[in-house]
Order: sequence, then C-alpha cells, then structure tokens
Amino acid sequence: MWQRIAIVLAVGLECLPAPETRGADPSYADTLLSELDWVRFDLVMGRMLATGHRTKQDRQRAVRQGPDGAAETLTVTLDRGLVSLHYDYRTESRQLSLRVVRRDQLELEAAYGSADAGIIRVLYVQIPGQDVTLSIEEPGRPPQAYAGRSLWHLWLAQPTTCQMHLGPLMSLFQCDARIDAEAREIRARLLDCSPHELSTSRAEVERLVTELRAPDFGVRQGAARELRARGPTVLGFLQELDLTTLDAEQRFRVRSIQREIIAEGEDTPARMVSWLMSDKAAWLALLHDDAPERRQHALRQLARLCDQGLDFDPHTGDLRDAAQVAELQTQLLRR
Repeated sequence: MWQRIAIVLAVGLECLPAPETRGADPSYADTLLSELDWVRFDLVMGRMLATGHRTKQDRQRAVRQGPDGAAETLTVTLDRGLVSLHYDYRTESRQLSLRVVRRDQLELEAAYGSADAGIIRVLYVQIPGQDVTLSIEEPGRPPQAYAGRSLWHLWLAQPTTCQMHLGPLMSLFQCDARIDAEAREIRARLLDCSPHELSTSRAEVERLVTELRAPDFGVRQGAARELRARGPTVLGFLQELDLTTLDAEQRFRVRSIQREIIAEGEDTPARMVSWLMSDKAAWLALLHDDAPERRQHALRQLARLCDQGLDFDPHTGDLRDAAQVAELQTQLLRR
C-alpha cells in the first residue's frame, strides 16, 4: 500500500499560491529523490520510517541542477543498516529540506513565496518517544504550533490545517492525496462508532497484564498470547500503563507485545481505527472538532475509556474548548 511512500519530493514549486490560499501545490513529482529511488518510506503508527534502501554503499551522494534552475542535493548514509538521509531542493521561490536520522527521526522544512507576497514557512518534526510537531508561519498571522502523539492525531485535531500545510508535504513521500483521504476516513469511522464497538476493555487488559506475573508459566504465556491476539486495540491501554508498578517480566512482555503489534505492517484505516478507539489522545484530539455534537461523542468515548465522568462542556466557544482540552490532557495522558 505505501509503496506510495518511496520518497518523492513533490511540492508544486512552479505555482506559488498567494498567502491567502495558504496551501502548497503538490503536483511537482520529477525530483532527483524520486528518480534515484534510493530509500523507501513507510507510515507505521502515524510515523514516517525509512524502512528500506537500494544503495550499494554506506554513503552515496548525488547533485543535480535542473533546467528550471532548481538545485538538488541528496545524501544517503547507512549505519548498521539504519538509513539517514538529507535532501535539499532550492529555487528562487522555494526551499525545501528533508532530514532523516537513523530511520525514524525526521525533520521536514519548507519555505515558499516571495518578498512581495510574503514567505510561508512550514516545519514538521518527528522524534522517537516524543510528540510529532507542526509549526507554521504565515504573513500577517501569528505563528501556529501543533503537537500530537502521531501524524494521525494531528490530523484528527486539526484536519483543515493538516490538509492545507501537511498534505502537500506528504506528497514528498508519494502519498499524493491518499493520506488526507485516509485521515478523513479514520475520523469519520471514529465519530460514527458506537460506545460498545471497542472489543477490549481496560479491565480485560489490566487482568491479562496482571496474569503476566502469575506463578504458573503457562498462565503467563497464555496471557501474553491473548494480549497479542487482540491486536492494535490493546495499544491504547498498554500506553497508559505505569510500568514502574510492573515486575521485570511484565515490563519485558508488555514491551515485546507492543513491538510485535506495531511491526505487523503499514497503516490502514481499519488498523488505525482499531488502535485509536482505545487511545485517549485520539479522543482528546477530537474534542477540538468544530461541531458540538461531535465533541459530545468524543467526550462520551473518552469518559468510557477513563471509567469516569469528565469536566468538559462541549458547547462552549473555541478558546474555552482549547483550555478545557489542555487541562484534560494534563490530567489524563501518561507520558
């Protein structure tokens, strides 16, 4: 499915939108990066990963000056099989830089416009173990900064902003419009789900985690197999565990189960819905929705996950909503 993410830096560098259009043209596809096809990227649990390469040396570099004046530089290095990459694209009106460090740390920065119309700057950063972040600077507007547990969480909380600013940048990975379409499908399925669709409860996961420390080895093995068999739906619950309360074998098994489920394959809407249904951060992201009825739905699902009532009024204005969501995030999310 995500052969689509072999890196292609495609950001529409000929057609500069005026600042009021705010988005970038994603139609530019014939880059040095796509033609060489040295690196393949996959989207896994809402994060871009350099999962494959076609280089024959530990370090390869290529430079090209295009007929349109575009200057491109691509450097790929391998360190014990892990890919690092630096790609640069420059014209008078566009600057674009992609940096990948050891497979999963990524920084994507774009600037486009003119001195007369103003420069738009977009920065997407992905660091292992931290929230992904999106920063935007536009002429005549205050800087904007967003953070989420994954790319999908960002899209749930800020769909219009992500479609406008991140969507074009995702075409760098040959996602085209697919990622936005899949984000909309994930969002719609979450907002349409029944409170009883979640196939696994917090109590069931906690029971199985408790059994991971049972004296009987067979009981421990059985609990691990059952957790693993439930797939992505357990990830949200496992994310919230306080690992300091577990013994060494429980911690080892929980981390192994998480790694095995994550390694199952690339993201699909069905797989992501299964994960996000049990993820508090996803429902907190949906509390940013414009419609009070959809915020009410997200609140019900979040309260069910927490097994408690929550102090949140889905009918207040934007500023009050933002403050309420921030307060709930501090209260409910374990880091």
